[in-house]
Amino acid sequence: MSTVSITINDSDLRRGLRELESSAADMTPAMRKIAGTLHAETDSNFDESGRPEWIVSQAAEDRNGQTLRKTGRLQGSVSTEYDPRTAMIGTNTVYGAIHQFSGKTGRNESVELPARPYLPIDEDGNLPSEAVNSVLDTIQRHLASAAQR
Repeated sequence: MSTVSITINDSDLRRGLRELESSAADMTPAMRKIAGTLHAETDSNFDESGRPEWIVSQAAEDRNGQTLRKTGRLQGSVSTEYDPRTAMIGTNTVYGAIHQFSGKTGRNESVELPARPYLPIDEDGNLPSEAVNSVLDTIQRHLASAAQR
């Protein structure tokens, strides 16, 4: 009886799997891109006066301007952060939340402001579908790139 021995050189496969594992553990490059995507989506919301379009504010009508754009402070305050597992977007302005989610303001809370969501999330914290697709595409490209190194 004869014996046949075949040796498979799987060093490239093992290296690719190690790279994939390492890239999945540290998603910093992908999270940086995702944070940038969220910021771009936010800028588009300001540029297009919301998506869907915001209710025009009385202040914008009075000055013949754009809603949430009087000084540009709110849009300019939007910042991102990221780490190996998270991408975040937000603002440090005290009035940011009321514009995003709605609420009462003014003397004796006599003015009801409608929601004018400028951040790319809904009231439940969900991303719009185009942002979800972009985020998933970024993650896929990150992992595919790692597997091919």
